[in-house]
Amino acid sequence: NQGIQVNLNRDNANGNLGPLPLLLRNTSALTLPSAPSVTYPQLASTVTNTVNLFDSNLQMPYTQSYTVGWQRKLGRDTAFELRYVGSRHRQDWETVNINEINIKTNGFVDEFRKAQANLQANIAAGRGNTFAYTGAAGTSPLPTFAAFFERVPASQANDPTKYAGTQWTNSTNLGFLAAMNPNPFGFASINTTTGLIGNSTFRNNAVAAGVPANYFVANPDAIGSTANPANFSGANLTTNSGGTHANSVQIELRKRLSRGFQFSTSYSWANAWVLQRYGFQKPLEDIQQTGQTGNVQHASGWKDALIGGWSLDGVARIQTGEQLDFGDVRLVGMSVDDLAKAIDLRVASNGQVFILPDDILQNTVKAFNVSATAANGYGALGAPTGRYIAPANGPDCIETSPSYGDCGLRSVVVNGPRLIRFDLAAVKRVKIRGSWSAEFKVEMLNNRLPRVNVGRGRLIA
Repeated sequence: NQGIQVNLNRDNANGNLGPLPLLLRNTSALTLPSAPSVTYPQLASTVTNTVNLFDSNLQMPYTQSYTVGWQRKLGRDTAFELRYVGSRHRQDWETVNINEINIKTNGFVDEFRKAQANLQANIAAGRGNTFAYTGAAGTSPLPTFAAFFERVPASQANDPTKYAGTQWTNSTNLGFLAAMNPNPFGFASINTTTGLIGNSTFRNNAVAAGVPANYFVANPDAIGSTANPANFSGANLTTNSGGTHANSVQIELRKRLSRGFQFSTSYSWANAWVLQRYGFQKPLEDIQQTGQTGNVQHASGWKDALIGGWSLDGVARIQTGEQLDFGDVRLVGMSVDDLAKAIDLRVASNGQVFILPDDILQNTVKAFNVSATAANGYGALGAPTGRYIAPANGPDCIETSPSYGDCGLRSVVVNGPRLIRFDLAAVKRVKIRGSWSAEFKVEMLNNRLPRVNVGRGRLIA
C-alpha cells in the first residue's frame, strides 16, 4: 500500500509546473494542485507489491486466566496443596495468506506426476535426463509446463517438437522431480530464476499461451517480495482467528521447620496448545506448543535438611525434556513412541553431541539424499534401511498444502532427554566450648544421576 500521505509538491521533477517561465507574480505558481487530482489509494504497477486487508470486525485479543486451589493440613507442621492453573488466549490476530499457491484444484499436481513419469520413461528409452514430452513410450504432454517454459498454447502441447528448450534438462528442475522427495512447490514458487510465478519471462509466456494469470495465486499482480522465495504472501488478511490455551496441575507437600527437620516438595504437570493454520485452504488446527515457547510437561523438586551433629541439605530437580517437533515427516520402521524411546544424549568419539542413535541419523540422511535420475530414487549415499525419518512427500503421495499432513504425520512431537539435577551439601558441626564450634562442609553441585529414558511421543493429527 502507498500509505496515507500523498506528495502535492509542484516542481520541475514532478512535471506539474506548467508552461515555463513561471514567475512568482503568476497566480498559478502559488497554488497547489487540488487533492482530487490525486488517485488514492494507488498501487504501483509491480508484481512485487503487496495488498494488506484488515477485517472490519477486528477485535482486541484478550486472555482469561483461572486458578483453583485446595489446601489440606496433615498434622501440626505439614500441609498438602493442590492447584489448577489455566489460561485461554482468545481472538489473537492472525495474518491469513490469501495468495497461497494452489497446485491442487488447478490440476498442476497431476501434471507434475506426469513430468516425473516422463523423466523415468525418457531415461528408460535412452533419451537422457529430460522430462519433456518426447513421444517416447510412457511420456505425456505437459501443457502447463510448455506454456510457461516455451509459450506453447495448449492446442499445440501434443507436438514433441515444442519441447526443445533447456528447462527440460535443467538440473535444478530435475531435482524437484525426485520420486522419494518430490517438490512441486519448487516449480510453483516466486523464485525469480526457477519459479513459474517469480520468473517474469515464464509468467509472460504463460499469459501469451492462454494460461489464466491467476492460475497459481488469486492475486497475481501482488505476490510480494521475490527476494525471499518463501514469502509469496502478497495479499494478506488480518483477522481474529488465532489463540492458545494451557492447563497445569500443581501439587505441593511442605513441612515447616520443627524438631530440626523441614522439607518442601512439589510436582507440576502442564500442557499448552496453539491454534495453527497450515494453509488458507485448510482449517485451523489445535497443536501442541513445542520448542522454547512450549512447555515442560513434568517437573518436581524437593529440599531436605537433617539436624544433629550432621546435617544434609540439597536441592533436586527432575523434569521431562523440552518437547521437540520433528515436523511433517514419515516414520519408517518405527512408531512415534519408538522414536521417543530412542531419544537420548549421546557423545560421539569426536565430541559431537547427538540426541538420536547413529543408525537413525545415518539412514535419515540417506532418506533425504534423493535423486530424480537414479533407478532407486536415492543419491550416492544409497538407500536407507531399518528405522529412519523420511520426507512427507513420496512416490505414493504429494502434499498439496505445505506441512498440512496429507502424506506425513504433520507434527511428530516427542520429549527430549529428561533433566535430573542434584545440589547436595553435608555439614558436620562440632561444639568446642561455649559459643565456639567447628564446622566441616562438603558440597557437590550440578551432580547428575545416570540418565533413565522415559521418552513419550505424541502424534498431532
